Amino acid sequence: MIELESKLVPGRECGGCTACCVTLRIEQPTLKKLADVPCQNLLPEGGCGIYKNRPEVCRTWYCGWRIMPQLDDGWRPDRSKIIVRLNGGEEGGLTLQPLGKASELLTSEKVLRIVGACVEGGVPIYISVPTKPNKCHALLHLNNAFKDAVASRELQLVQIEMLRALEHAYQVETDPIVPINDD
Repeated sequence: MIELESKLVPGRECGGCTACCVTLRIEQPTLKKLADVPCQNLLPEGGCGIYKNRPEVCRTWYCGWRIMPQLDDGWRPDRSKIIVRLNGGEEGGLTLQPLGKASELLTSEKVLRIVGACVEGGVPIYISVPTKPNKCHALLHLNNAFKDAVASRELQLVQIEMLRALEHAYQVETDPIVPINDD
């Protein structure tokens, strides 16, 4: 696993952002929480009640905004309402996970520019969007479907392609959300 701490953008701190403390599913021996449920250690005023002793998964996970200097301060998840996740493994790439209405958040110019840069640069780009209640998010790989729209350099065509991708995502039959394993 790549040591992400060495890649942090200097001066970028989570501050008041607690998006990952709510949005992400965590199933580790030291911490278990469902996606879209506030962590049991999240304080009402923000921040972590066990920060100094937080589990390793919380110590070592960083959103894309903390790692990618090309993302400005508007990309902090509590401001953009999008978590940029760095994908692990050999393929790498990014996943954009909206924290609100996907059709509004993922069709903005700044999002479409990131999608376009990834498609153009051969960097795998995905979206993770909610589908139906009590179902897992749909994870869609965008690169192939967006290739022609991005090559056209017409923002409106990329926006149309994103709306098509979202429509497809909403129709995908995803797995039921599995309860946290308490073992």
